[in-house]
Amino acid sequence: MFTERLTHVPALSLPFELISAIFVLCLPRRRRVRPHPLHAPLNLASVCSHWRAVALGTPELWASISWELNDDIYYGIPQLFDSDGALLDFDHPLVALMNSWFPRASGYPLSISVFHSGNGSVSNSIWTAMSSYCFDLGRIELTLPVTEFEAFDRAFSSIPFPSLTTLSIRVPDIETDDVPPIADDVQFNSIAHSSSLEVLDFRAYNIGLDTHRLNLLPHTLRAIHLLCWIPYTDENMPPLTADPLALILVHFPTLEVLHILISLFALAGYPNPQRVTSTSLKMLIVNNEDALNHLTLPNLLHLHIPYIRTPSVLHSFFSHSQCRRLSTLAIGISGDLDNDALIGILSLLPELESLSLEVMDPDPLPATFNWETILFRVDLVPRLRTLAIQLPSYHAPSAYELWIELIQARKATLRRAHLFMENDDDDIDMPSPSPPYPEIKAKLGALVMSGIDARIITNPRETFFEFDFGLLGPIDLQHARLPQLHFGENVEELVEYNERVVNWWRRRVVDGEYLE
Repeated sequence: MFTERLTHVPALSLPFELISAIFVLCLPRRRRVRPHPLHAPLNLASVCSHWRAVALGTPELWASISWELNDDIYYGIPQLFDSDGALLDFDHPLVALMNSWFPRASGYPLSISVFHSGNGSVSNSIWTAMSSYCFDLGRIELTLPVTEFEAFDRAFSSIPFPSLTTLSIRVPDIETDDVPPIADDVQFNSIAHSSSLEVLDFRAYNIGLDTHRLNLLPHTLRAIHLLCWIPYTDENMPPLTADPLALILVHFPTLEVLHILISLFALAGYPNPQRVTSTSLKMLIVNNEDALNHLTLPNLLHLHIPYIRTPSVLHSFFSHSQCRRLSTLAIGISGDLDNDALIGILSLLPELESLSLEVMDPDPLPATFNWETILFRVDLVPRLRTLAIQLPSYHAPSAYELWIELIQARKATLRRAHLFMENDDDDIDMPSPSPPYPEIKAKLGALVMSGIDARIITNPRETFFEFDFGLLGPIDLQHARLPQLHFGENVEELVEYNERVVNWWRRRVVDGEYLE
């Protein structure tokens, strides 16, 4: 009788192609499929024989695997493939999974994500199984300790990845101080043998960035995220042979996106660097404005620097780069910044549409920077559509009325305006900001009704570095969550900063949403 009822289910009468398309939409949005009986595609294939046939006949469903090596969660593979005994024949269930799933992908680019917490070693059978699909892998993501990354590099010493376009490798040992740097003989084989590679996300302690290792990388890269941290006290760190940013831009002539964390120490050795010009770079995220002394970027569209120590460096960069098409600027500034300094910077950016300012407490107080005086000038940034500001909590509630007036003054172009009041529940010296009073809420409501996304945020759970810019321009950065965090010159702050940008980078660049 159950079978008879199924014959009258409308969903079962849909054409194979339509059910198949619906099944594909059930996958995780970023197409990192974690095999689990409660998630697609395994749950879809277990409903009935018809859906099972559709699922097994839809190659897109089996082109991605995301696996945590130290996770004991039951993945339900036998339920789908009736291979209870077969699993015992493999050294690791991930090997069985690859050999069961990937052949069903029928030529679709394959994606594999492997996360290893560092407890125990990675079975060589996993690398052997991956190598058998090397010609079809389009994305590889690995989180491995140093020793396992070196083993991975050796395993692929002569194996090409001709279809690989995205490679993300994270060596999380940065969180400890006693971990040696990556061995000098590591050749980055997985990168060097990837002739079609476009996106490289490589975050590892002491990469040892130099000309030799850069020459191993394909010139096809369009987006790079590098952790190039050089501690003051590490005598074993291989020295840079040239300015790292210059090396990167010269080596990758078509590079569009560069996100690099680099210490002042790395730049201090080049007091008179030769300026390097890149006409392809459109997006730069760098923790140190001194890096701009090395660059001329006439086609830059997005610039993010978490903290500006010397505003004159930024002014000089915009003056000589003539990047008048810059549409997004995200910077952190001190509360004692001279007003004229920011006015001078903004006057060089007539096309700017998105502006993010994090105003930090000066030392010593009081603050002298008047953000409202500058931004009320509609002749500055006349095309402003998106504005985000974070202020120290003591500015509340006096800043609320000014915020409303500012939005009203820029109603002609402004479409999003978020004011964040710094709120740290763990900081006993920082009072919690008072929430907007009813009159302010009413005015915010009126602005929202007029079509402006106007907000005042005092909730510590809504943090400034998660602000959704919705950026414009040929690089599609819709829903980008740009981090805003003061970056200090120590490993602990580097770790914190890097953790808060990883999800943004993963969504926007590793997934290739705007490099298509």
